[in-house]
Amino acid sequence: MSLTYEIGSTTVEDILLKWKNGIIDTSPAFQRHSVWKKADRLKLINSINDNKPIPSIFLYKRENANGESIYDVIDGKQRLETIIKYVEAKSLKNMEFIEGKFKQDSVFIDIPKYSLLAGDKKRKILDYKIAEIKVAGEYSDILDLFININSLGEPLKKIEIKNAKYNQSSWIKYVNDLVKNTATSKKLSLINEMFKKPNGIDRMAKEQFLLEILLTVFEEEIQDGKTVLDRILSDKAKRLSTKKKKEFLQTIDWMNSIFTIENIKSSRLKNKTDFYSVFFILSQYVRKMIVTKDQKTNQIIKEIILAFLAIVDESIHGIKINNEMV
Repeated sequence: MSLTYEIGSTTVEDILLKWKNGIIDTSPAFQRHSVWKKADRLKLINSINDNKPIPSIFLYKRENANGESIYDVIDGKQRLETIIKYVEAKSLKNMEFIEGKFKQDSVFIDIPKYSLLAGDKKRKILDYKIAEIKVAGEYSDILDLFININSLGEPLKKIEIKNAKYNQSSWIKYVNDLVKNTATSKKLSLINEMFKKPNGIDRMAKEQFLLEILLTVFEEEIQDGKTVLDRILSDKAKRLSTKKKKEFLQTIDWMNSIFTIENIKSSRLKNKTDFYSVFFILSQYVRKMIVTKDQKTNQIIKEIILAFLAIVDESIHGIKINNEMV
């Protein structure tokens, strides 16, 4: 069945009603993570306040188990999230008020909290019209459409394409749940610090990294993630067992108890290949149930590993100098 679509318009109020009733999903499995900065969100709200048109949104129309129409966002995630966060900030669990100033043409424009707006200004926002395109068809065709649309503008990263293409993979689901789940995400504090950028954590890079070290635990040997990952994700038989998930989390816990982010950044551990190697070695000990929680012992382990990595650095440096002298 080929893709079919209908072009129309909707209002902010209608979008909010659909969102409250669970009819619209801004984060279906194939979607990328939020990438907009605060200034981007403020500019969008300003456009709505000024009644300026914004790009249309693409929605995937499907039916749930009860035969009700559900709309997954194919394109427009950042725009719809911004509108929802702005108007519904008080009702959201993780309150994120979109307010403040941004600079445009050498002038600072102030966006106040929605709750502070006068009634007529609130109504103006709720009545604001947005062009929408509702698409229906086979799920695989929808995924292709998502990848094509989102390859324009700010291109999708390879891991974001994998996330969309293999969104039903037990590997993708596990890593995404690991990152989103409050209980398990605390275990990733060290890895979060490794991928922290001035404007937040590098989008999806952390998920790519987690998939690659998870692959090392699964295969019980160091793997070239770039060449193996597609094969694993597409193979439905290669499912993650509870045992492997447990070994993976225990290895992360052990890494957390041994190293600090300063240890990572000041040693060869900041290089992916060296981190993989150390993670693999520790995962082997976890698999053999040779794990220590004793702080003194972990301190010795840390010193041994860091000393070894320092020796490797010195050796490589010496080789480079000798080559330059030849």
